[in-house]
Amino acid sequence: MADIRIRPLVSKDLPHAAALLVTLNPETPVDVIQERLQTILAEHPHYHLVGAFAGEHLAGIAAAWIATKIWCGRYLEIDNLVVDPAQRSSGIGSLLIRHLEGIAREKDCKIVVLDSYVSNHPSHRLYYRLGFEVWGYHFVKPIGDWKGIETPPPLISGPRHQPAAPPEQRGDPSRELPPGPPRSVDFPRSNPGKRG
Repeated sequence: MADIRIRPLVSKDLPHAAALLVTLNPETPVDVIQERLQTILAEHPHYHLVGAFAGEHLAGIAAAWIATKIWCGRYLEIDNLVVDPAQRSSGIGSLLIRHLEGIAREKDCKIVVLDSYVSNHPSHRLYYRLGFEVWGYHFVKPIGDWKGIETPPPLISGPRHQPAAPPEQRGDPSRELPPGPPRSVDFPRSNPGKRG
């Protein structure tokens, strides 16, 4: 692995960070991702955004939220860990996670958590190898344009008509779910729900 340097990202890095984030969120336009990054950084001082640099090249990014919950106290949540596809399996993801774990210790966090798409098996192997366990589900209920791609409906008068689903699709709740990652989960054989 080349010499990798990790540092907080600054505003001039955001276009490169947004381009990397598109690999994790391919249906969300890069300008929407960049706007969301700017909003998060402006409104949330407890959000840490770091990059792994190989020379001047941004090879990976990771972010973290620090907050407190009743059940665990102060915690750090890893968010948007992405490594340049050309540099995956080179240790950059591990370096970024270890860097964020260092921040968690400095900030007196009790646990480190993260979400991962159920279909992202390569990331799961990394997380297991670094000591993460599956303790539960993360349920999601979209109530708006979470991808940032919908355009407002045209301003027309009259009733709006939505065509009915074909008969073979009616009554099957799985067909009513929005498209997204596959809905199967592989759990480890240990008892991850045990909190000790």
